Amino acid sequence: MSELPNRSNGVIPSLGAPIGISDQNDRPNMEQHVPSDSDNNESLDTRKESSASTLVSHNNLSLQTVKPAKLSQSHEPEPESESNQNFISEKENRGEIQIPPYTTNQHEILIPSKSNDNDINALLNLPPPLPFHLSVEGLTIGVPDKKVTSWIPKFLKKDKDKDHSAIGEETPKKKWILQDVSCECRSGEVLAILGGSGSGKTTLLNSIANRLSGLPTESGQVAYYSATAAEHSNAPVTPSKKLRKGEIKRRIGFVRQQDYLVECLTVRETLTYAAKLRLPTSLTDEAITHIVDQTIDELGLRDAADTVVGGPLRKGISGGEKRRLSIGCVLVTLPSVLILDEPTSGLDAFTSYLLLLTLSHLARRGRTVILSIHAPRSDAFDIFDRIALLSKGEIVYSGLRSECLGWFGELDQHVEKGVNPLDFLIDISTIDNRTLDAEEESRIRVSALIQAWKTRSPSKVKNDLSRRSISSSISSSNLPETANDTGNINTVNSGEDEKLAKSSDARDEKRPGLWKQTMVLTARSHRNVYRNVPQLIGFAVQAVVLGVIIGVTYYRLPETPTGIQSLKNLSFQLIPGVFYLQQVFWIYKFCTDLIIFDREREDVTPYILSDFISWLLPSILSPSIYVICVYFISRLRPDDLAARLFTSIASTILVQFATQGLSLLAASILRSFAAASMFGNSLNLLMIMSSGFIVVHVPAYVSWIRWISPYFYSFRIIATTQFKDRIFDCPQDSAANLNQCDGNNVLNGLNFDASINIGAWFGGLIGVTIAEYAIACFVLWIYPAGGVKHASEIESRNRGKESDVMESNMTRDKIDVAIKNLTLIWERKGRGAVKDKSKTILNDISIDFPAGEISAILGPSGAGKSTLLQLLAGRSLNPGPLSRFTQSGALLFAGEPQSSTSQSNVAFVEQDDDWHLPSLTVRETLRYAAILRLPDKMPKRQKIARAETVLRMLGLKDCADLPVGGQLLKGISGGEKRRLSLAVQMINDPAVLVVDEPTSGLDASIALSVMQVLRDIAATGRTVIATIHQPRSDIWKLADNVILLAKGGVVAFNGKRAEAVEYFTSIGHPMPSEFFNPADHLLDLVSVDPRPQGYESSLVRVKNLTSKWSAQQSNKESGQENEKVVSSDKSLKRGGGTTSMRIALPVVLERHYKNLWRRKDIFFNRLVQTPLLGGMFILFFQRLTHGPSGAQDRIGIVIESTASIAFVGLLNAMAIFPADRNLYLHEAKSSARYSPTTFVITYTLVELGFELLGGFGFAAIINIGAGMQTSVRIYFEFAITIWAMVNMGESFAMIFGSWIQTEGLTVTVVSTILSMIGQVSGVISLSVPTWLAAIAWGTCVKAATRIQIINESVGLMFNCTQDQISSGACVAQSGEQLLALFGWKDLNTARYMGILIAVAVAWRIVAWLSIAGRVGGLR
Repeated sequence: MSELPNRSNGVIPSLGAPIGISDQNDRPNMEQHVPSDSDNNESLDTRKESSASTLVSHNNLSLQTVKPAKLSQSHEPEPESESNQNFISEKENRGEIQIPPYTTNQHEILIPSKSNDNDINALLNLPPPLPFHLSVEGLTIGVPDKKVTSWIPKFLKKDKDKDHSAIGEETPKKKWILQDVSCECRSGEVLAILGGSGSGKTTLLNSIANRLSGLPTESGQVAYYSATAAEHSNAPVTPSKKLRKGEIKRRIGFVRQQDYLVECLTVRETLTYAAKLRLPTSLTDEAITHIVDQTIDELGLRDAADTVVGGPLRKGISGGEKRRLSIGCVLVTLPSVLILDEPTSGLDAFTSYLLLLTLSHLARRGRTVILSIHAPRSDAFDIFDRIALLSKGEIVYSGLRSECLGWFGELDQHVEKGVNPLDFLIDISTIDNRTLDAEEESRIRVSALIQAWKTRSPSKVKNDLSRRSISSSISSSNLPETANDTGNINTVNSGEDEKLAKSSDARDEKRPGLWKQTMVLTARSHRNVYRNVPQLIGFAVQAVVLGVIIGVTYYRLPETPTGIQSLKNLSFQLIPGVFYLQQVFWIYKFCTDLIIFDREREDVTPYILSDFISWLLPSILSPSIYVICVYFISRLRPDDLAARLFTSIASTILVQFATQGLSLLAASILRSFAAASMFGNSLNLLMIMSSGFIVVHVPAYVSWIRWISPYFYSFRIIATTQFKDRIFDCPQDSAANLNQCDGNNVLNGLNFDASINIGAWFGGLIGVTIAEYAIACFVLWIYPAGGVKHASEIESRNRGKESDVMESNMTRDKIDVAIKNLTLIWERKGRGAVKDKSKTILNDISIDFPAGEISAILGPSGAGKSTLLQLLAGRSLNPGPLSRFTQSGALLFAGEPQSSTSQSNVAFVEQDDDWHLPSLTVRETLRYAAILRLPDKMPKRQKIARAETVLRMLGLKDCADLPVGGQLLKGISGGEKRRLSLAVQMINDPAVLVVDEPTSGLDASIALSVMQVLRDIAATGRTVIATIHQPRSDIWKLADNVILLAKGGVVAFNGKRAEAVEYFTSIGHPMPSEFFNPADHLLDLVSVDPRPQGYESSLVRVKNLTSKWSAQQSNKESGQENEKVVSSDKSLKRGGGTTSMRIALPVVLERHYKNLWRRKDIFFNRLVQTPLLGGMFILFFQRLTHGPSGAQDRIGIVIESTASIAFVGLLNAMAIFPADRNLYLHEAKSSARYSPTTFVITYTLVELGFELLGGFGFAAIINIGAGMQTSVRIYFEFAITIWAMVNMGESFAMIFGSWIQTEGLTVTVVSTILSMIGQVSGVISLSVPTWLAAIAWGTCVKAATRIQIINESVGLMFNCTQDQISSGACVAQSGEQLLALFGWKDLNTARYMGILIAVAVAWRIVAWLSIAGRVGGLR
């Protein structure tokens, strides 16, 4: 018999120390098999046998479906038999087991003696931090308070006396998410929070981590108590000290379900910097490097160690590798309390077990480890010390793992032989609502279990940590006599334990101070900034492009009144016109970076300083390039050139710093990009308005704002530099006011005091910058921003109603799918010092997927499983910049090559579930999907019935009326969202169903039910192809065919599931026992051990397996080469076409509006943002006067009413368009496809009402309220100009947003374009080149500017005295003189109105074409 994988070469998994077992069949994820004398050829797994709880049937596990048996007596664990002891002794005598120099007993978790300190994991050698106990005491978390979040008040009757309802009737809404939850975890223990999908695991973890926001804590508390020194000695036990919230935060390491990492760092660098920020300063760099290297091996990241993390625009490590890296970042920081939300999600079985084992060993060194887990393998059972089992927010069991199965045995719930005990616990606590009978039976069972726990005897399991000090699990709970009573895991003998208790070295190590943190963070940030070459190039290109555009807009300004007015405008617009764009970028950057800051919880000052230092060079070069371009292209003041140019550059750089400070402040207060940008833009607008250009005489009640406005100071610096003591050579025949030809008169007209030294204005800029950074630091220090809102349940008229699906009469072809010699290679051509790179993703694979069967694709991470499914589904692959994929071979559907016809028969369920609309309920999402996806001929009532059937089929009944939720709205759980995605694709019964990880994120019970549904679908003749990460044995049995891929996309087996075990047995790799999970066995065989000690041997094994299969297939093909290929005479029919506009438009319109209506903040912003902007303007303009500043004020109000309005449309679109776009792009690839015309009409109809209301509201405030000239015609034309510019801003967002997936980049690109459009409109600059002015007619701003200025100027007179005219305080004496500045001859506003509306419509057509191009056609 050949050797099975030698996982550890005689070392304990994840520790690198000998565990004393033979290397034959040493499997880190093997269930316990108790050998007998006849089993000498079988493998011995010595990792488990930890306690009575391992129990029952842990010796022979096969992971069958759990149907709780009602036995007459409790199931007691069997002690290890004498024959087993003799067997071990015999193997020891033969030398097959080497006993290492450990002080230990028979249990699996070992703590080495000091003689082996150098061999074990470096993390475990470090002195542990101070230990703390967790106590959750009667915690009740309520549902979101609907009174606060309701949009329109509803007067609903609530039957307060109704506590429950019969099955099938309307169930009363829950008033809590968690109810009376109590659990504890002592220092040195691992607490596992288990439960079905939607049971409240994540909410409980967030509560424990003090990260709960938006939900009321109605009763109870989460408390942490220090493990006092008395607990580790013979001194009397004293009450433990309860920690304050501020102390708790720095003791906790929290791993969320989402991964937030620095994009441009490699895996090794990410872990190194995390370690240097947290580990004791006494450690050398070599020690830290050793710790990082071992952590990389522990987490299976060796192959990706020098690969960058990557992000939306940069290809990097995979999603599973990011998950492991996030965990590693917390592991290397060694917190006292380690909290992990689904740490094994997305990991293969091998890596999952190594991770859990590492966590267990860390706990044994005095840490408190709490984690939630949804699909645990039986290996994990012994690792956990305590278990908290939840069901719909209530405790089913909370206590020692060793007493858990005994407790349920007393309640007549026993683990059947061969059943994973963790699956058993989840199954008995889950309500099966797929059918009425199953729901009633399971609800009765769960209610009885919950009630039994609530009414348990006081002598049973206790949770009294809050009432007395509990001895540390290191010192007391692990003593032999205690272990004999409770079955707890023993780690050391009593003598060693006492010694460890007295000298545990637990203490507060000196962590890096401010200086050290600043140095580390600066180095990290420096790498991230300067490796992001595209971003740096973007900065330089933006500076050059904006400098050239604005320079050309003010090209070679003449010394005429028109040129002087343009120079005056440029003196102001030089700064705000650019730094609005800069602010958008910096707010997006800080909103992204602060997520990592929140995760690390470092000191504020080092973080701010390091970021500022790292960005110093780009922050200096970019504005310098910009100013130099503008200065020379516009031919600004040439005398004393060096000093004036340097002054302008220095002023611009300081404004850059102030912009960064304001952006940081906005992001510190509001972590959402949409909210922070709204807040930052509002502050920016107030600062611009108060600077003294748009409004010369700022009202007293807002004039104070100028002192905190960088534009106030920069305007004075630039204007003084350009105008002071300068005489312009103006032509004397000009109709404009010639007094403006004296630069000092210009400054006087701007209300400037030219006698003030510009050094005072520089001092103001520096002061504003320092103040913004200081306030941001203070906010970050005291204010915990961020968090999500929690959705309330939405009333439905169909709650509780039953409906059955009628015969759909849908006919589908049976489609056999085949892959022939498919090879996929990723290539990147080198440039200069960068070498060529290539990687084989799929290597010459040939697979058949028969119709009517489930084909399961198995393999470790990096085997190409998801890539293969994307190719089958016809999805395009993104190779990254300067890279490409090379594909050869064939994909055949019913014998025909892949085509649009074949793709119409394929439904693809991706891993990504973020495309659902967040405010729609589960039921609404399914009903809209049914109407769009099912045949047009099917009646609507029958479509809705189908949606209800699928909803119940996948166990979504309990969450049917909950909003789906999104990034900022907490709705259904991740597992429920996974099932919803599957339900949407299943609803039209596709001929080929391709599912990527259908059980990922699901608990064991729901995962089994999902696979049973897939089995039922396959039984109707459909072709089902699925990748499965960690299948339990009962899921394995539901597959008809198995494809086993090794890393690199090489086939190790392809055939019938029933033949897989027989094949591997025939080549020398038999099952370790008849009860072992075959899927785990196969995955272990093709997994490469990432740890150095097992890497080479496992790599050789995998290569042998793949080469043997390849040789066998070659022999088969050579024997069949003379056979003729018979092609099918029946041509493939289309599975479905584009849903007609008649069907799709009403559905999509209703869905879109309903989603917007329920998103109260976005709905309100869309409704009032434009009028609110007008309200801010009128704060400054008040009632326009006819005095000497009247002309300048009117120019200012037109600039603000044109140049800034399009940005409102952009921000409105970015709040709602990305979610709609994602859903449409997803549906366009599926059976729900409808035309781009339908999508654009829907979006336009919904936004049109908001835009018109906003436009007429803005016109009422500015055109009437501000005292502009008005009439019915003028008011209507003013309102339409506002509508057209908002509409154009939304069109631009649609055009670029349909291609750019990153919101921040979309906003930056569109903002840059809109800013340039404003510059060439003909008001900000009066000296625009003719060719550029002609291009400007292609935007709405040009026509809108003319309409507003002409309507305001015709017949207007200003009251100016002769002194005011001669001093320059009066810019113009009449409206005609004002129009003379612009040089306009044609004053027909009706013509301009026609151009305006035509241009707005044209841009919307361009948006339609852009979206059509994105989805590949107009239909």
